[in-house]
Amino acid sequence: MIKHITQVKKNKPVRKLGWLWLLTPSLILMGGFFVTPLLWLVRVSLYDRPGSASKGGSRFYDPDTLTFKQYGEMWSDPFYGQVFLATVIQALVITVVVMLLAYPCAVIIHRCGGRLKSGALLLVMLPKLTNLLVLTYGLLVLFSNSGVINQTLLNLKIIKEPLPMFANLFAVVATETVIIAPYPILILVSLFEGLDPALEQAARGMGANPFRSFYETTFKLTLPGALTGAFITFIWALGAYIGPIVMGNPDNYTVAVQVYTETFDNNNWPLGAALATSNVLLVVALFVTLDVLQRTIKKAAKRREVIV
Repeated sequence: MIKHITQVKKNKPVRKLGWLWLLTPSLILMGGFFVTPLLWLVRVSLYDRPGSASKGGSRFYDPDTLTFKQYGEMWSDPFYGQVFLATVIQALVITVVVMLLAYPCAVIIHRCGGRLKSGALLLVMLPKLTNLLVLTYGLLVLFSNSGVINQTLLNLKIIKEPLPMFANLFAVVATETVIIAPYPILILVSLFEGLDPALEQAARGMGANPFRSFYETTFKLTLPGALTGAFITFIWALGAYIGPIVMGNPDNYTVAVQVYTETFDNNNWPLGAALATSNVLLVVALFVTLDVLQRTIKKAAKRREVIV
């Protein structure tokens, strides 16, 4: 018996090592295709622009330099500050619009049954089943001055001139909403599937009105998941590229657009890398904020349970 217990104890580190072996492919994948490129991005941002005296002969950066010059240029020039501010504001607007549409849509899909629910999920996934560029140009045809909407309204004599639905904030927000909305909708639908429908019925039976019963038994329980969906939406909106380029104007260009411009049009790889690195740091800060919010909500929920 003692020998058996000793053998089990000896095998415990082996089991832990076995779990590590199972994680090895994922760790290699993350390290090779995420961490390493990210570290190289940071390193490129600390190079100087290539010059005629560059020993390495690179036309993208001077390999013999280590400087924070690009970050100084980025934060001292008001233009880049305006780009970051415009990107954040635009991302916030997109997030609000997407979540206002995604939450009710997820509730309706959850309460549908059978084939109707399957059809609704297919409609939600439809934008992700087509090419992104084709989808965006389809929206361009829809929203342009000579597009379907404006021409229909003009033919019906409802308007006298085309509505400004292209090359502005409305067009960018509408496009990014179509692109991003499936993600939070699917997250919320999966959360609703895990709820007990009897909870809302019990709340109704105890005298709560439909709004109060939904708030207490559904909204509060799905709030952490809704925050996750909003966070994912905000991250996607921060990195928006196709929408602002095709459907917007220079005032709607995001940091992602400016990264491409500095890197390929201006051949300033260090500055483009510095912009991209700053965007990544902003995402990390958002990760921390989301974690703090979720922990605060969970602690508040536990305190309420203790009080009850």
